[in-house]
Amino acid sequence: MKTAQPSALRRAFTGRNQLISIVVMIAVLVILALAPAVVTNQYIIDVLLRVLLFAILALGLNIVVAQAGLLDLGYIAFWGVGAYTTALLSSPRLGLHLDFFVVTGLSAVAACIFAIIIGYPTLRLRGDYLAIVTLGFGEIVRISLNNLTDLTGGPSGIQAIDPPNIFGIKFGYDLTQYYYLAWVVLVLASVIATFLFKSRIGLSWTALRDDELAAKASGIKPLRMYLMAFGIGALFAGVSGSIFARVQGSVSPDSFVVDQSFMVLAIVVLAGLSRRIWPVIIAAAVIIALPEALREFQEYRMLVFGPLLVAAVVIRENAHRFKRPDRPSAVPADPDPNSAPQPADLVKEDTR
Repeated sequence: MKTAQPSALRRAFTGRNQLISIVVMIAVLVILALAPAVVTNQYIIDVLLRVLLFAILALGLNIVVAQAGLLDLGYIAFWGVGAYTTALLSSPRLGLHLDFFVVTGLSAVAACIFAIIIGYPTLRLRGDYLAIVTLGFGEIVRISLNNLTDLTGGPSGIQAIDPPNIFGIKFGYDLTQYYYLAWVVLVLASVIATFLFKSRIGLSWTALRDDELAAKASGIKPLRMYLMAFGIGALFAGVSGSIFARVQGSVSPDSFVVDQSFMVLAIVVLAGLSRRIWPVIIAAAVIIALPEALREFQEYRMLVFGPLLVAAVVIRENAHRFKRPDRPSAVPADPDPNSAPQPADLVKEDTR
């Protein structure tokens, strides 16, 4: 009896894994949606809100680092651009009080434009050189926000940012409203990221990451695709920064230091540089919530958090060693006695 071909089994297993990934992602999002109904402590909701904001950030950086293979150490600068754009357009600083959706869209576009401006001359670099340039860009943005006093308010930042007003619902001081706003944005970001990963654009990024020379030979234009990855990743950061500014009610340069970039990068690395969404969300929860859970250790909490993070990464990278070996994808089919040549036939062929 003949069995299925290995390629068919491979497609079946791939489809099953994709289905499991989608189910897990939906389960994680549903759990996050139900969290405020279970938890009433505003401090815990604030921590979970930061988890959502950093998950959106990490999804954008995951496109740049995991999908396109570009090491960006100044990613938090785009978060700052989005936050300050919202602050300027929704505060007495410039006297503008634009609509929520308009401001959020302009914040995302502003971050994307900055990404293209910095990316066009620098994305020809690779490896450590690109990392150093992006790190310098992140510091330049922070220093500029600190020194442009007339526009950004300098070290004091910008205060009195308008709360969101969405379809007549005006947000107040209840963090639950902001939490569900960030949750909706995270769901949209997850859908967009999943679509990009499975699209021809995502396949082009993967090809460039694996072998740029072969990708160029197949007709892919590296600079254009890298700029697209950089810009889309900045869009995610701009939207997250816009929500962050609304939640805080004020922004200052101290919120966009380079340490935040390393934290977002740690989320992407802990997620395993994965094309899937749910590992990024879970990694964001670990990176953001674990230090808060260790707050009772006071000044020693980061000393405890460091080894735990290293252990998590080591376990994540070596998890394949604890898996059972895969079974053979297909059992060889039984030989058909009618198709095999008989000894008498071979003798006849030799005597002719």
